[in-house]
Amino acid sequence: YHQPMLTSIAFAEDGSMLLGLRSRTGDMGTTPMLGSDVVHSEGDLLRAAPDGSGGWTTPNSVNDHFNDSSGFVYAGNPSQAEYIEGAQGGVATVPGSSTGTFGGEAITTMAWPLNANYTGGAFWYDQRTGGNATAREQTYNGDQHFKSAGLGDVELLCNWRAIGSRVWHDTNGNGIQDPGEPDMTWNDLNGNGVQDPGEGVRLQLLDASGVPTGAEVVTAAQVNPDTPQGDNWRFYVSPHEQYQVRIHPDMFLPGQPLFGFTPTQRNVGGDTRRDSDADANGIIAVPVGLRSQIDLRYAFGLVEGDPEPWIDKTAPATVASGQQFAYTITYGNRGRRAAPGVTIVDTLPTGLTFVSATGSPSVSGQTITWNIGNLPVDVPGDPPRTLTLMVRATGNEADFPITTAPERATTWDRVNVVIISTTIPTIPPVISTGTPTQIQRPNFLISKSGPATAGAGEYFDYTITVRNNGVIAANGVQMEDTLPTGLTYHAATGGHSVSGQRVLWDIGTLNAGEQHTYNLRVRAAAVFPNDAIINWNRTNIVEIRTTTPGAGSKWGSSTTILQRPRLTITLTSPSPV
Repeated sequence: YHQPMLTSIAFAEDGSMLLGLRSRTGDMGTTPMLGSDVVHSEGDLLRAAPDGSGGWTTPNSVNDHFNDSSGFVYAGNPSQAEYIEGAQGGVATVPGSSTGTFGGEAITTMAWPLNANYTGGAFWYDQRTGGNATAREQTYNGDQHFKSAGLGDVELLCNWRAIGSRVWHDTNGNGIQDPGEPDMTWNDLNGNGVQDPGEGVRLQLLDASGVPTGAEVVTAAQVNPDTPQGDNWRFYVSPHEQYQVRIHPDMFLPGQPLFGFTPTQRNVGGDTRRDSDADANGIIAVPVGLRSQIDLRYAFGLVEGDPEPWIDKTAPATVASGQQFAYTITYGNRGRRAAPGVTIVDTLPTGLTFVSATGSPSVSGQTITWNIGNLPVDVPGDPPRTLTLMVRATGNEADFPITTAPERATTWDRVNVVIISTTIPTIPPVISTGTPTQIQRPNFLISKSGPATAGAGEYFDYTITVRNNGVIAANGVQMEDTLPTGLTYHAATGGHSVSGQRVLWDIGTLNAGEQHTYNLRVRAAAVFPNDAIINWNRTNIVEIRTTTPGAGSKWGSSTTILQRPRLTITLTSPSPV
């Protein structure tokens, strides 16, 4: 009795699972030992088709996919076979077919493969269409084998794997194979409706270092006819080697199928079967794979049209002098394909200095440069790409433009633009809109008045007026008056302190447009440096300053002549008599 054993499993190029069944009876002896009826070994070759969900359908053992009857004693007619199931359990698959089409071939060990008795060998099948064997070969002929199972498994001397996928038109430029986006199997350049030589897309197989191996394919109809929108190219390679696959550069020349097209953005999304894998040069790097692997993850997405880089820049409308603030730079690509060699350049105008930036730019003087490289197409719904540029507004009053000498402006509009460009010579650089940022500062006016003359030992008053005529408040304001020799402090209005000849007012904050007046009473010296001086010019200077950058220090002065009488005695005598 037959004793079936599952002895071999192989996987075909379309994902089918081939099952090799063997009868244990054929391993138990030969005809002379047990008789021909006992060792009449019959197995089976079954096919389980993919179910589309990662599994397989149940093989049909009644209506076999493969006709594995053998022992053709009646003129090789399979219907008159000696063995109804002649397979002996060894199975292997080879990708492609002897006619160069998709699908692969299956080989199984077989009893009595030709018309000679007591032989063993193999049957070849088109694994997709099944049916009768496409080829039969005899391996041995020996009386001691007779009808026993004389062959074991089938192994391929050359291992293989298939790599491939699609060349497709990424019509919306998003880098993903969306429903309805067509294959680019050929371009009907002459409009005759027939794919003539040169109208397909040529792909080259390169080694890991980029040297052509000499193998090429041309995209045509679907590689797998069972798939409505499937793969349209495939290479068969060694499983344990790295490769590159390249669209032949000539395909992008005028008159060729891909003229006007460029590779779309790559590695978008998380589905490797739906993204594009080619770089900007139309090259895909293929890593090491597995034996008999069907690796269909390497798609070429192509877009038609130019990239369209854009850039914008925002900043506060106003900043205080000396303040650090941020420019926010947003940029992207609204075109249909990635923009190569993208750079962003910002040259700061006078009055601004660089502090820091995101994106690791290079800085040379006032010029900040970001080397972006390849800029993919914007993805709808995703936030824009952003850079932040930190700068500091000048806190030096001398940097502000002169209005009426020596006075300088209290506001300064600084317009700063940023430029984005690509290495495509036909696409001009794009300049952001130039919205000004106004640098604002405080500014002091100070005046001091006193009497033109004062007598020795006399008390008199100075009047000091201070005003912030700038556009922002000044903080940490102090006013200091150091009395010259010949004057001594007596009293003053406003909160102040006195140390020797130094009188200090801590004003605090002086808002824009705010004004204060202070009185300072002093006493003139009663004694002058020497008797020869009767008029002593005393110039008194007062200074106002702030911790807020941009205002600088300002001074006011007043000169008073200190006067004293000079008594002289003249002695006269009467004239001699």
